[in-house]
Amino acid sequence: MMDVNEGRTRHLDARNVHVSDPQGFEDALADLCRKVRALQVKEDAQILAVDGQFSSSEERDPFTSDLDHAIAHASQRLHPPRTAIGRALSNLSVKLDRNVHDVSTPQYPGADTTQL
Repeated sequence: MMDVNEGRTRHLDARNVHVSDPQGFEDALADLCRKVRALQVKEDAQILAVDGQFSSSEERDPFTSDLDHAIAHASQRLHPPRTAIGRALSNLSVKLDRNVHDVSTPQYPGADTTQL
């Protein structure tokens, strides 16, 4: 589902994803949103079906715990790394790819004075 968008946005700054094909990107994004919403409806129905089988909170707690763990550790990558070292390197590369752009200017009135 994410193949198209990942291919179109890989190694691009977020503000430049529309440059090559603005309408094509918007169409692909809208299609992805429709697919994700449809998938969420199916997943919610499956979760509610399983949840409905439990008669007490003691039976439901392990399922809820497993579900919380799965949500917390879900990957945004199509083919996530399977080892802890691979995940660490993958996360590090994402952090290194993000450039901080300081758009403020050092020139403003009073920049050369210090008040005590």
